[in-house]
Order: sequence, then structure tokens, then C-alpha cells
Amino acid sequence: MNFHFNMKKLTLIILLIGYCQTVIYAQVGIVKSKISNTIYCNAGDLHFTLKTDKSLMPDPKWENSNRLVLLENHITLEYFEAFQIQKDINSSKKPLEIYQKWETDYIKSNVPNSVKMSDFKNDNLDVLSKEFKVNTWYYCTYFDKSMKSYSYFVDIYRMGYFIRIQYQMCNNLEVIRSRMKSLIDQLRFDNNFISIDK
Repeated sequence: MNFHFNMKKLTLIILLIGYCQTVIYAQVGIVKSKISNTIYCNAGDLHFTLKTDKSLMPDPKWENSNRLVLLENHITLEYFEAFQIQKDINSSKKPLEIYQKWETDYIKSNVPNSVKMSDFKNDNLDVLSKEFKVNTWYYCTYFDKSMKSYSYFVDIYRMGYFIRIQYQMCNNLEVIRSRMKSLIDQLRFDNNFISIDK
């Protein structure tokens, strides 16, 4: 009985270490210059850089090792291992659809009935890549007849990881699309650890 209990503890500890491994070993940072910021991330098998224009996003900051605030109260980037959504998601042919459904179910369950929302709509930013799969979608929240705000999501799947770039609180869908497209165009992946000289 005591041996069985200790094995359960040991198994739990091993699972927790594996679960936290990405966060523990993640190396993230921002290299700033006069005109741009180069954001980098090394986490497990995920290695990427993102270059941003300082005039549009003057002060990006990592809140923690997997959440980046690109523009305060508007644009964020998060990444995490796909198995955190669903254990067998990496073997699925449609991981981005599963991820979107997981998120839309969460949004629906947390929005009060008094808030008017549009349906969730998939979009197309004409992003083609052999390096990753991408899904773009959005919804609109109506505050009154003349005020509305879009929430826009770019979900990227690469090598067992999700990256989400989210744009909130903007009433112009075309501005959002343009900025999201330029962000995706500046996102670079690498198969190896990215070494940044500061």
C-alpha cells in the first residue's frame, strides 16, 4: 500500500515536471533599437522572432515567459503546448479547429446575456506558409447602435505548439487585418535555438 502511494506521488511529480518544462526552460526577451523591436522566444521545440515597428508598438513587454503584450490593452501574443488544450490534439488533422472551438465555447460561457455579440466568423488574411498552419477569426461586441468593438484572433500551429496573436478593442476591422497581416509577415521560425546578441 505504501509503495503504491509513493508511486502515485512519483508519477504526479514526473507529470508536473514535464508539464512545466516549457515554461521553466523558456528563454524570451526583446532587443530594442531606435526604430524597431526584435522579440525572441526559445521554448522547447518552439523558436521564433518577431520584429515590430516602434512607431506602432513602442513598448512591448513579456508579462511572463509565455505571454507578450505588444500594445497595451490591444494586442497580445501567447504560446503554449497544444496538449494543454486536448491530450491527443497533436495527432488530429484539424488542431486549429479544435483550438478555436475550445476558445469560442469559453467566450460564450463567460459573456453576460446583456452583452450583444456577433457570431464567430472565420477570416482569410491570405497567409500561406509551409512552416506553420494558421487560422484567423473574429467576433464583434456591440455597446449600443453606434459603438462596436472587434476581437480578432490569429491562431498558429507549429510543431505541437499554439501561438495566438489577439487584437482587442478596435472598431475598424480593416485596420486590425492590416496590422495582423504585417505581424505575421514579420514572424520568423527556426528549428534551432535562437541566439540573440544584445
